[in-house]
Amino acid sequence: MPNPSGLPTVPPGYIDEDTGQTIAPVPVATWSDADRAAVIEAADAAMAAFARPGVDQDTWWSELSPLLTPQARTDYAYVQASAVPATRVTGSGAITDDTSAMVAHVAVPTDVGSYTLILTRLDGASPWLVSRFTPPEGVR
Repeated sequence: MPNPSGLPTVPPGYIDEDTGQTIAPVPVATWSDADRAAVIEAADAAMAAFARPGVDQDTWWSELSPLLTPQARTDYAYVQASAVPATRVTGSGAITDDTSAMVAHVAVPTDVGSYTLILTRLDGASPWLVSRFTPPEGVR
Protein backbone atom coordinates (compact mmCIF):
# COMPACT_ATOMS: atom_id res chain seq x y z
CA MET A 1 0.00 0.00 0.00
CA PRO A 2 1.42 3.43 -0.88
CA ASN A 3 2.35 5.82 1.89
CA PRO A 4 -0.10 8.78 1.62
CA SER A 5 2.52 11.21 2.89
CA GLY A 6 4.57 10.51 -0.24
CA LEU A 7 1.72 11.37 -2.63
CA PRO A 8 1.58 14.80 -4.21
CA THR A 9 -0.81 17.28 -2.63
CA VAL A 10 -3.21 19.55 -4.45
CA PRO A 11 -1.81 23.08 -4.47
CA PRO A 12 -4.07 25.73 -2.90
CA GLY A 13 -6.25 27.41 -5.49
CA TYR A 14 -6.23 24.43 -7.89
CA ILE A 15 -9.27 24.55 -10.19
CA ASP A 16 -10.98 21.29 -11.10
CA GLU A 17 -11.17 21.08 -14.91
CA ASP A 18 -14.51 19.26 -14.88
CA THR A 19 -16.45 21.36 -12.36
CA GLY A 20 -14.63 24.68 -12.40
CA GLN A 21 -14.58 24.64 -8.61
CA THR A 22 -11.55 25.76 -6.66
CA ILE A 23 -10.09 22.90 -4.64
CA ALA A 24 -8.89 23.75 -1.15
CA PRO A 25 -7.06 21.41 1.19
CA VAL A 26 -9.11 20.15 4.15
CA PRO A 27 -7.86 19.29 7.62
CA VAL A 28 -7.22 15.60 8.21
CA ALA A 29 -9.45 14.00 10.84
CA THR A 30 -7.62 12.83 13.97
CA TRP A 31 -8.48 11.61 17.44
CA SER A 32 -7.30 14.35 19.77
CA ASP A 33 -8.82 15.11 23.17
CA ALA A 34 -10.71 17.97 21.49
CA ASP A 35 -12.09 15.60 18.83
CA ARG A 36 -13.26 13.14 21.50
CA ALA A 37 -14.91 15.92 23.50
CA ALA A 38 -16.59 17.26 20.34
CA VAL A 39 -18.11 13.91 19.35
CA ILE A 40 -19.45 13.33 22.87
CA GLU A 41 -20.87 16.86 22.98
CA ALA A 42 -22.54 16.33 19.59
CA ALA A 43 -24.01 12.99 20.68
CA ASP A 44 -25.32 14.42 23.96
CA ALA A 45 -26.92 17.38 22.16
CA ALA A 46 -28.53 15.18 19.50
CA MET A 47 -29.89 12.72 22.04
CA ALA A 48 -31.27 15.59 24.16
CA ALA A 49 -33.01 16.95 21.04
CA PHE A 50 -34.29 13.46 20.09
CA ALA A 51 -35.60 12.38 23.52
CA ARG A 52 -38.47 14.86 23.78
CA PRO A 53 -41.74 13.04 23.01
CA GLY A 54 -43.78 15.83 24.62
CA VAL A 55 -42.57 18.53 22.24
CA ASP A 56 -44.70 19.46 19.23
CA GLN A 57 -43.56 17.80 16.00
CA ASP A 58 -42.46 20.95 14.17
CA THR A 59 -40.29 22.15 17.05
CA TRP A 60 -38.82 18.68 17.58
CA TRP A 61 -37.86 18.33 13.92
CA SER A 62 -36.56 21.88 13.46
CA GLU A 63 -34.23 21.46 16.46
CA LEU A 64 -33.17 17.86 15.69
CA SER A 65 -32.66 17.94 11.92
CA PRO A 66 -29.58 20.25 11.86
CA LEU A 67 -27.78 17.70 14.06
CA LEU A 68 -28.28 14.89 11.51
CA THR A 69 -26.47 13.83 8.36
CA PRO A 70 -28.37 14.43 5.10
CA GLN A 71 -29.21 10.70 4.92
CA ALA A 72 -30.41 10.65 8.53
CA ARG A 73 -32.65 13.65 7.83
CA THR A 74 -34.30 11.52 5.14
CA ASP A 75 -34.43 8.44 7.38
CA TYR A 76 -35.94 10.24 10.39
CA ALA A 77 -38.18 12.75 8.56
CA TYR A 78 -41.34 10.78 9.32
CA VAL A 79 -40.53 9.71 12.87
CA GLN A 80 -43.08 11.08 15.29
CA ALA A 81 -41.59 12.79 18.34
CA SER A 82 -44.39 11.32 20.44
CA ALA A 83 -43.20 7.79 19.55
CA VAL A 84 -39.70 8.24 21.01
CA PRO A 85 -39.61 6.17 24.23
CA ALA A 86 -36.82 8.15 25.93
CA THR A 87 -37.89 11.37 27.62
CA ARG A 88 -34.53 12.67 28.85
CA VAL A 89 -30.78 12.17 28.83
CA THR A 90 -29.51 11.03 32.24
CA GLY A 91 -25.75 11.51 31.83
CA SER A 92 -22.96 12.24 29.39
CA GLY A 93 -22.15 9.93 26.49
CA ALA A 94 -19.17 7.61 26.21
CA ILE A 95 -17.36 6.61 23.04
CA THR A 96 -17.77 2.87 22.44
CA ASP A 97 -16.07 2.60 19.03
CA ASP A 98 -13.49 4.98 17.60
CA THR A 99 -11.84 2.71 15.06
CA SER A 100 -12.09 5.46 12.44
CA ALA A 101 -11.38 9.16 12.95
CA MET A 102 -14.39 9.83 10.69
CA VAL A 103 -17.01 7.64 12.45
CA ALA A 104 -17.73 7.16 16.14
CA HIS A 105 -20.24 5.18 18.16
CA VAL A 106 -21.31 6.91 21.36
CA ALA A 107 -23.53 5.43 24.09
CA VAL A 108 -25.76 8.09 25.64
CA PRO A 109 -27.69 7.18 28.81
CA THR A 110 -31.41 7.99 28.92
CA ASP A 111 -34.29 7.22 31.24
CA VAL A 112 -35.01 4.02 29.22
CA GLY A 113 -31.37 2.86 28.91
CA SER A 114 -28.40 3.78 26.74
CA TYR A 115 -28.97 4.66 23.11
CA THR A 116 -26.07 4.10 20.73
CA LEU A 117 -25.56 6.95 18.30
CA ILE A 118 -23.40 6.71 15.20
CA LEU A 119 -21.81 10.03 14.29
CA THR A 120 -19.80 10.93 11.21
CA ARG A 121 -17.82 13.88 9.90
CA LEU A 122 -16.51 14.73 6.44
CA ASP A 123 -13.03 15.85 7.54
CA GLY A 124 -11.17 17.26 10.52
CA ALA A 125 -12.92 20.64 10.29
CA SER A 126 -16.46 19.36 9.76
CA PRO A 127 -18.95 19.00 12.61
CA TRP A 128 -19.97 15.60 13.96
CA LEU A 129 -23.49 14.70 12.76
CA VAL A 130 -25.70 11.78 13.79
CA SER A 131 -26.43 9.14 11.18
CA ARG A 132 -28.26 6.67 13.44
CA PHE A 133 -30.02 6.40 16.83
CA THR A 134 -30.20 2.82 18.11
CA PRO A 135 -32.40 2.29 21.18
CA PRO A 136 -31.40 0.01 24.05
CA GLU A 137 -32.06 -3.73 23.66
CA GLY A 138 -35.78 -4.44 24.05
CA VAL A 139 -36.90 -0.81 23.63
CA ARG A 140 -38.84 0.19 20.54
